[in-house]
Amino acid sequence: MFNQAENYGGLYYTVTDSTGVITKESVSAGHLTATGSFQSSSEPWGYMCTNGCGSEVEGYDDVSQAGGTNNSLGNGTAVIGKPFSSGYGYAYAYSLYARGSDSASWDGTPTRFQFTDMVLTPEPSSLIPLSVGVIALGGIVARQWIRNRRRLTPEM
Repeated sequence: MFNQAENYGGLYYTVTDSTGVITKESVSAGHLTATGSFQSSSEPWGYMCTNGCGSEVEGYDDVSQAGGTNNSLGNGTAVIGKPFSSGYGYAYAYSLYARGSDSASWDGTPTRFQFTDMVLTPEPSSLIPLSVGVIALGGIVARQWIRNRRRLTPEM
């Protein structure tokens, strides 16, 4: 049986983007190491989802090894499903795991989680009914103006 140790620090949160939809989460951290001959990893990561987690945004910065072979993913992001404007998630400033005599470390540099959003703009198909409504309203106002003008104009 192998000894193993795991340590992490994180928080749960909710977020709302009032101007658009969240399309990406990125994570940047300090110096991460994972060494040994069995298995270890050092990884800060964040995860956010909505609608029963049918849509997800994830960011990570991974350093890991297994059997002495580096399996690091580096800094990355993943999006599953449709972008969303509000949800809940968790952010781990660090997650360290080591088994046997292996080691994993993080230098304590603050981890930064950053969300990228996309501002929503109306689709052309939704602008057509709006345009028709504005034109119709303009016609009604013009008709009323002409009718009132005829009443006020004296006949000769």
